[in-house]
Amino acid sequence: MRHAACILLLLSTIVGVSLPVPVWAGSTYSKVTVTRLLVFQASSGSNPGSLILFTPATADSEGCTKSGQGYAWIDWTSTLLPDGRSLYATVLAASLAGKQLDIVVGGCSQGYYPLVYQIVMYP
Repeated sequence: MRHAACILLLLSTIVGVSLPVPVWAGSTYSKVTVTRLLVFQASSGSNPGSLILFTPATADSEGCTKSGQGYAWIDWTSTLLPDGRSLYATVLAASLAGKQLDIVVGGCSQGYYPLVYQIVMYP
């Protein structure tokens, strides 16, 4: 889907017309430090995943119950790449190395926690 947006943008630049390009909304928690990382097995009504607790807690635009409180959820059932396990491995590596992260979220996990879709680790 993002590939299609890039093609539309390229075509609009070449042809000189303005075409609608989809925008993916999301929020970024910039240069945060992981304070706790929890792993959850699937249970009734919830997916398996990992909960990231981080500081500083900053506002986001997701509107989840736990928005802006220093929480983010990695869904392990996602089939998109990178999958939840890859995101978790990146967060774990950064945490163990004492590195800061950008955590990019979009939407809510079952309405509760902001849902992670990108991790950026600083060197």
